[in-house]
Amino acid sequence: MLKRICNFVNTRKIIRKANKEGSSICRQTGIDKNTFFEGRNVTYKGSACPGCFMGYASYIGTNTKLSNTYIGRYSSIAADVSIIFGNHPSRDFVSTHNAFCFKDGYSVCYTNEEHYFGQSEIVPYADAENKRYCVIGNDVWIGKGVKLKCGVTIGDGAIIGAYAVVTKDVEPYTVVGGVPAKMIKKRFPDETIQMLEQMKWWNWDYEDIYDVVPLLQSGNVNGLIAYYRGEDRK
Repeated sequence: MLKRICNFVNTRKIIRKANKEGSSICRQTGIDKNTFFEGRNVTYKGSACPGCFMGYASYIGTNTKLSNTYIGRYSSIAADVSIIFGNHPSRDFVSTHNAFCFKDGYSVCYTNEEHYFGQSEIVPYADAENKRYCVIGNDVWIGKGVKLKCGVTIGDGAIIGAYAVVTKDVEPYTVVGGVPAKMIKKRFPDETIQMLEQMKWWNWDYEDIYDVVPLLQSGNVNGLIAYYRGEDRK
């Protein structure tokens, strides 16, 4: 009981600190001591992000629930987005039942020390070193009701259509949708995508971003690239 009270107090401190620094974190958002808000973040009622890193200006919508996920800067995550946990060996075994693949935790178990699904196969990490179940890049837009399979990485600038089920990594600046999610198109030519990945405008100082607001608000991606090349940023 005391531990629960301490955890509650500590998480409320994290939310108050974030809001004092310019974020708008709903008091009902589920977080833990490992949740980090980089700044100017927003969460909505019913959301949860325990163990998540949320990059500058990114937000999560109503009832979106992510855990141990890295979220880059300026990413927009709509309502009802969640992670799908738990793999079964549908491609490897004749039976999909956990009695033949999971080592313990179930009433019937036929596995042994040499033949079972390990934790990394049941619940894989997208970034094992930092124990991130999913990695969401910068300037990503994820539509309402999207389901992310545990272990996937969403590249910078990607767009995920509403109610898609993402079972594989999504390349930068790619639009995907459907069940399972498939590529619809690339947002820009490959050479342009390479330049956008190189410039990483989301890491620029506020003043520099402010200077290119008219370009970011337009379809003039070539103008943005020209500005970047002229400023000789690294």
